[in-house]
Amino acid sequence: MAFPNFLLGMTELSDSAKIIYCVLLCRAQRSQKRDGFTDEHGRIFIYYPIKDLAEAVHKSEMSVKTALSTLEKHELIVRKRQG
Repeated sequence: MAFPNFLLGMTELSDSAKIIYCVLLCRAQRSQKRDGFTDEHGRIFIYYPIKDLAEAVHKSEMSVKTALSTLEKHELIVRKRQG
């Protein structure tokens, strides 16, 4: 899993947020290779339930939600709620 260098300088992000970003980036790279996971603007879509993401990074669901909110606030991700 690659760690983007620009994250090193983002001291306002927690380590959890940085790890989650890396996990999401890895998932996005896999999704990019599949048909139907990008839109007409080239944006990549992934589906990763919070529960599954929490298990993958060994964090609580609340920690993951907090990290995702931080990533969204810094415009590193865009979330669409489902359900």
